Amino acid sequence: AQDLAERDEFEAAALAAGLAPEDYANTSEGRARSEEMGRRAEARAKAELIDGIRPDSLSEDDIARLEFSMVSDFDRDQFAAFAPTAVAGFDRDHFAAFDPTAVAGFGKDHVAAFDPMAVAGFGKDHVAAFDPMAVAGFDDKHIAAFDTAAMAGFKADHVAALDATAIAGLD
Repeated sequence: AQDLAERDEFEAAALAAGLAPEDYANTSEGRARSEEMGRRAEARAKAELIDGIRPDSLSEDDIARLEFSMVSDFDRDQFAAFAPTAVAGFDRDHFAAFDPTAVAGFGKDHVAAFDPMAVAGFGKDHVAAFDPMAVAGFDDKHIAAFDTAAMAGFKADHVAALDATAIAGLD
């Protein structure tokens, strides 16, 4: 189901750009979206079940109900497999419980869907482990909500991926 939803989103983005999907796939935006879709599809295939449920079938409400101790065992494939809209169910305490190395599974679409107030749960090690391309999903509200100690985890390639609007969150 997630594969079909992503395909539909890809085709809608192509239409919005005034291009056929195959032509859109040749643009930098289309290639990036295709690569992210492929990464998540691979992760869905590899991700272990969570209480007998595929990670990509969990909704925002399902995620919000997860115990903090449970999320500490999630790996990067499970995070990558989540539907981007579902990750809005994670709150500050969930983020604080994550294995720092597992956050590398989140993509730009996941990051953009995070509740801005919840990112305050990330520590320096979490921030340092983010895929630099995923960091591009943060906006000014996300950046403003980060704990100042966690900001030290941002590396040069992370900062380079932020757009000017996101940087404005540092004020």
